[in-house]
Amino acid sequence: MYGLLKIHVTEGKDQKWVNLFRVSYVTGTVAWAYVHAMFMNVALIFKYVYQSNGDMQAAADIANRVFYANAAPMLIAFILCDLGLTVVMIVMVWKKLIPLKSTLAQILATLCSPLMMAGVVGNLFTLLPWPLNQLDHGTESFGHALVLLLGLILLREMSKVGELKNAEALE
Repeated sequence: MYGLLKIHVTEGKDQKWVNLFRVSYVTGTVAWAYVHAMFMNVALIFKYVYQSNGDMQAAADIANRVFYANAAPMLIAFILCDLGLTVVMIVMVWKKLIPLKSTLAQILATLCSPLMMAGVVGNLFTLLPWPLNQLDHGTESFGHALVLLLGLILLREMSKVGELKNAEALE
């Protein structure tokens, strides 16, 4: 997607959004792996401490210490990855750096970002009766996947107007 945006966005003032997209998406990929690994480690630490000494409070205290030791990096990752990517994608959609044909398409594309998907769609899922209300757990990751869908839309539009024919010369 970064390569497509780099080809499509040629004005200097808009290049900063393309660069911010790259930073937030690359950071997001690394942060996603780190955050998910960290949460799994905390659960494993709790499990093994509890199994070894049978004291639930001690297991919780140790797991919490590990979690809080990693809270600052996880918060930074969240800000760079989720918040950063959400802001960048919304700006690129409404500045028409990603060519969408209608306002409805822009509104739907605004939802195609991590925090908007989790905040709007995820919270709407919580209104559903159990077990359907559990669908909200993957909406943040789904928002990241939908960013790639916007990349496919960009690719299709670039192909239609012939921008991709000159792409090889730019690389």
